[in-house]
Amino acid sequence: MSLPVASPSPVGRWKTITLRFVELGLAFWLTTDGIAKLYGTGQTIEIFNAIGAGQWFRILTGLIQMAAAALLVTRGMAAFGAILAAAIMVGATSANLTVLDRDAVHALVPALIFLAIAWIKRGELFSAFSHA
Repeated sequence: MSLPVASPSPVGRWKTITLRFVELGLAFWLTTDGIAKLYGTGQTIEIFNAIGAGQWFRILTGLIQMAAAALLVTRGMAAFGAILAAAIMVGATSANLTVLDRDAVHALVPALIFLAIAWIKRGELFSAFSHA
């Protein structure tokens, strides 16, 4: 005698699909912004000159953004990508408030979204460290 297999609930499935679309959209945003930093558009050069960290920091930030985007769309690694991206956005928020005298909301809101993704996917963090 076989037992019936429970199918996933439609609500849970839609949550999963919605979260995946959010992750893909944020990964696209991180990638395009990372490319702009690596390419050295006029605005990114001006921002990093104003920060005073040097252009090497612009390149490093672009590489980290692209790594975060790759992790965000990799199965089992999205939580790590979200934490990395949140750290970048916290740094951007700090720079906006202290050095650039700009609105910090545009960096703070994505940071909170990335932290929410990391929280939702926190099981990935635990499973990665439990196998180590």
